[in-house]
Amino acid sequence: MQADGRSRRARLCADGSKEEWVYRRGKTPALVSVDFPSSLPSIAANAFARCGCLACIALDCASLKSIGERAFLATSLKSIALPESLVSIGRGAFAFCPSLTTVALPAGLLSVGEDAFFRCSSLKRVIVPTTASIGIGAFPSTTTVLRLPPARMRLRHLWQGVLAHKRCRPGLLGWLERAQIRLGSYGPDGAARKRDREQFECDFALAAGS
Repeated sequence: MQADGRSRRARLCADGSKEEWVYRRGKTPALVSVDFPSSLPSIAANAFARCGCLACIALDCASLKSIGERAFLATSLKSIALPESLVSIGRGAFAFCPSLTTVALPAGLLSVGEDAFFRCSSLKRVIVPTTASIGIGAFPSTTTVLRLPPARMRLRHLWQGVLAHKRCRPGLLGWLERAQIRLGSYGPDGAARKRDREQFECDFALAAGS
């Protein structure tokens, strides 16, 4: 891991081979963001432990399989969405993160280590697949843990995406129409505009029904 002079942002460097990425813990208490390589297979133990200013991460890593012990211990994370490829969360990986309110676990998760979310006092509810083992003290006693089959979790995620699409649909359609008007793509008869609106509605219907 490399950090700039003010220790505000870090990016990860390859160590050894292209496929093997390693995080090295450094003296970066002011670290606020990290660039994760898409090919990242794992996050090592203590990778970002006690980086108290780290409040937001985007784990868009299709190859990420595991998060090591205490990897994000005592950070200021508020919300995390873990990739579908993840299968294990190490012991104490997100412990002592009192600001953490939302955790989206993948349907394919197989294990949540002991004390993984220990002392995450703001985490009120979490959904865990029935196929995953949960270590002792993985979640605070005040957190409601809902167990769902992986298939239902995937369906739930899909439906949430459809609802998000539905909420943004009017604004998106308006933006597209305004862009076409500026480009002069619509004639005086309005036929092209009507065609585009019908195509947009058709595409949305197909997305909602899939």
